Amino acid sequence: CPPPTAPPQRRGSLPEAAHRALLPPIVGGAFTEALQALREPLGSAWPAPPLGDLAPPHDPALRMAIADVQRLLGVEAEVLLAPSVPGGQMAFDSPRAIVVLDAALAARPDRERRFLLGRALEPLRGGYCLALRLGPPQRAELGHLLTQILRPEAEREPRVVQLLAELPRKSGRAVERLTGLDAGGTIDAWYAALAEAADRAGLLACDDVGAAAAMMARLSGDEPGPPGDRGPGPEVALGQVSGDRRAVEQPALAGLALNALVRFYLSDAYHALRAALGDG
Repeated sequence: CPPPTAPPQRRGSLPEAAHRALLPPIVGGAFTEALQALREPLGSAWPAPPLGDLAPPHDPALRMAIADVQRLLGVEAEVLLAPSVPGGQMAFDSPRAIVVLDAALAARPDRERRFLLGRALEPLRGGYCLALRLGPPQRAELGHLLTQILRPEAEREPRVVQLLAELPRKSGRAVERLTGLDAGGTIDAWYAALAEAADRAGLLACDDVGAAAAMMARLSGDEPGPPGDRGPGPEVALGQVSGDRRAVEQPALAGLALNALVRFYLSDAYHALRAALGDG
């Protein structure tokens, strides 16, 4: 009989300096700091949508993948499955760290779901999961609020001034330190960079650009192949597969998301990250 299939190699944890290199620069800037200062009151204002019955994963291989990706990214979170999750996954950092995965996507081949796990866990580590789970109206509202926070107090709208005055003292001091800072780009560039950071973490978690492309296609509703197909290989042509749920909102971003991920996969920066994990 054939020998048993070897389990995936267990990876180490990503050092903090290497994690910073994973992120587009704007992700570590003032917009993210402002979000972190406000995430508790905003999380209460924008609660999670109904996700149906939640259940813990029982598949041993999935549980191993969860443990591996959590160790890789240095994040501990309870991972649950639900029958239908907008965007394929949602992460919550309050009152405790939780990741909810779409049960059908969690049943995909191992490398595809490792990509999904990396995408879900990275925003927890980076402190921006709220921004990625909002719908378009809330995203626009949040973007306007964060932009206002970085302005001098005299230039802020009265309702924003009132909101900031009602913050807990610790959050208020954090906001004060951000006044007048350069965010490093527009709010739209920030949102795009958050999604790109999550995609990069997913790729790092699976180390398979074909599996990443296949999962991104499924997240957008495009099936890249028949059941059991692992999707395109590393030679995937730029722009052939559409991106995640951003494709529903802005079709032009679909190919751009994958293009950026493939370029990152081929970059010296990606290979340096793998070396930091002891892969080469």
